[in-house]
Amino acid sequence: KQVVSTQSTGSSSLTAPLTGSPDTSSSTRREPSRAAGSSTKPIEAILGFIRWSFGSEPDGLYDTLSDAKLSITDQVKVATATLREIRPRLVNDETEYKMLSFTKLMLLAEQYSPKETYSGSVHLIKAIKSFQAGEDYGLSGLCSGKIIVDTVKGDHESCVTEHHRDIANIINNHMKLPSENTSF
Repeated sequence: KQVVSTQSTGSSSLTAPLTGSPDTSSSTRREPSRAAGSSTKPIEAILGFIRWSFGSEPDGLYDTLSDAKLSITDQVKVATATLREIRPRLVNDETEYKMLSFTKLMLLAEQYSPKETYSGSVHLIKAIKSFQAGEDYGLSGLCSGKIIVDTVKGDHESCVTEHHRDIANIINNHMKLPSENTSF
């Protein structure tokens, strides 16, 4: 089954054939063995990065990464090489580094378990196109105080680079400062 994915590259669009999509890839992929010591978390993080960055994942990549006995670094290299074959104009020298960093950060976040509950309140400002699940990213289970959640346009990066004034206004409103004093 072939799906055509369009990725915007600034002022123009590039259409490239990809199989699988964020909506259908999980239903078509074969589940790997769940034997003791078997872990799919690095693969899921790699594929999450690919779906977030490229809109869909290459068909068969999940199977390729789960069938091979590769380190996380080697899995990222295989994924990057696969992307480079099908999306050469969108894969650059930083893609592998970003994918590996993202994967390692997701694995660290997954392992983190605070020893005690935070007793204060938290004000979370998150992007509409958020990668994390849950309205408050699970903070209500980690904090005993009030959780305030505000949402801004964009994704994890563009919310800061393109919608920073919205973030500044939220912070100023929370601190009871006039937003006119914000200069960027």
